Amino acid sequence: AVAPSAVPTFPLMLAADKASYRVGEPLVIAVTSVAPCHLTVVSANSNGQVRQLFPTALMPNPLVQPGQTLFVSGGGAPQTVVATGPALETVTALCTSDPRPITPVKTAGEPFAEADKAALDRDLAVVPTKPAPQLGLARITVQVTP
Repeated sequence: AVAPSAVPTFPLMLAADKASYRVGEPLVIAVTSVAPCHLTVVSANSNGQVRQLFPTALMPNPLVQPGQTLFVSGGGAPQTVVATGPALETVTALCTSDPRPITPVKTAGEPFAEADKAALDRDLAVVPTKPAPQLGLARITVQVTP
């Protein structure tokens, strides 16, 4: 969740190569920022499973440069995110000038335990500091079918 006072201040583009996947099919997910920022990408599905897709042990550097397109999965990324479900999958990208990393770093697709979910909810709250961090936020939804 993003704190109400922290509205996006720069565009962040998030895309998948298609709107629907079959269970077990690899996803292609790309993120492009117009500002330098520290990226976190998470996925939550309608079955209640939450996964951190970026940063991960295979892609540990969350810093994205302006105009850089980063493939979180597919497109030459060192990791592959596989569709789980069937479910409706919502992928959220949050990129901030605040360098505080989101923890814990997991392997792409590794589900969060209940304690991790609470920590993720806490860590994704973006609260303005002095100076207020720049923020990009994007969300996409894909359908996962059997």
